[in-house]
Amino acid sequence: MLLYTSRVQRCVLSSESKPSSSEDDPMHTRVSPRLEVSSFDLETTWLVATRVGSIEARAMPGWLRDHAAAQASGAGHHALGAPPLSVSQRVIMGVSSLFYLCSAAAWHRFGFHRLCCWFCLVAALSVCADAMSGLLHDQLMRRVRIADRSVGTAGLISAVVCNSNSPTNLLLSLASVLSALCWLVKGRSVAIARPRNRWEYLFFHGMWHAWGAIALVAVTFHAQR
Repeated sequence: MLLYTSRVQRCVLSSESKPSSSEDDPMHTRVSPRLEVSSFDLETTWLVATRVGSIEARAMPGWLRDHAAAQASGAGHHALGAPPLSVSQRVIMGVSSLFYLCSAAAWHRFGFHRLCCWFCLVAALSVCADAMSGLLHDQLMRRVRIADRSVGTAGLISAVVCNSNSPTNLLLSLASVLSALCWLVKGRSVAIARPRNRWEYLFFHGMWHAWGAIALVAVTFHAQR
């Protein structure tokens, strides 16, 4: 509708820019064609930017709603029909979860003892929620996942707050979180689109653990040293 309106306005301007007769107002001036093009370009650019911005605004709340629903329900990432994890896959998933102990050690190094204990809890719950998937009763497994996601989210927010002691460190903290979330989002999309491909999901979800912990340790040493 905005694009159509801009074209109508351009036609009106063109009709008004014809040479005036002797009976017209002598002070009437001709509208420059360059002004017409600039007006048209500005309105079109604004229209495109508005549409792109609205798409991004709709996409982000959708992902946040899905994440909040998964955290509240304790549902697994995989669609129905996914095969159970093998022993080797459980071991790899458990080892990747233990990377959170590196974050605990970093917080202990700088005297944040409560946050150190919290990330030890994050590591333990992550091992239970991911490596023991399918071994526990479904209701108990859901409660473990809720605890894992809730404790992990609280730990991540606390880490960002503690490390944001300057504008630069705030940006670094947010960048580390966003880069880690990319692995999580990709792993969830693989779990839904290709639920039988456990190894691909294992790679992305393991990188969510490992990369997130390593990035957090790096930002912590930079911010707290």
